Amino acid sequence: MGKALGVPVCELLGGKQRDFVECFASVRFRTKEELLEYSKICIKEGWKMLRLAPAEFETKDDKELFDPRKSIAIIVDWVTDLRKEVGSKITIVIPSTYIILTYKSNNRLGFG
Repeated sequence: MGKALGVPVCELLGGKQRDFVECFASVRFRTKEELLEYSKICIKEGWKMLRLAPAEFETKDDKELFDPRKSIAIIVDWVTDLRKEVGSKITIVIPSTYIILTYKSNNRLGFG
């Protein structure tokens, strides 16, 4: 649409909102140790924003079984430790789909 009208798409959406968009490094981890190690590597490489991709359930015998309530409890503790390790200047992101799917799973099971 922007090309057809000869204007940047951002103008059609209300105008430019910022000059710069921070990119993130994705950190996939199965253990707290992996989370801390991989995050420190990303920060050392210059990343200021970390998008976490929890996969702790893969360490279990039944990799198909995902218990959202237990998962969030574990991840909250690990992210708290990560924050202590990396300080407050690093942005830590947990995708909302992880939280939404967890909420929906809990709600469907009568826990939400």
